[in-house]
Amino acid sequence: IDIFAQLQNASEAFRTYIRDGLAQ
Repeated sequence: IDIFAQLQNASEAFRTYIRDGLAQ
């Protein structure tokens, strides 16, 4: 398991979640 890759995926999903939240 690549922890760094998982962390990057989580960061990416978090940014998308924030952007969608601000868009509303």
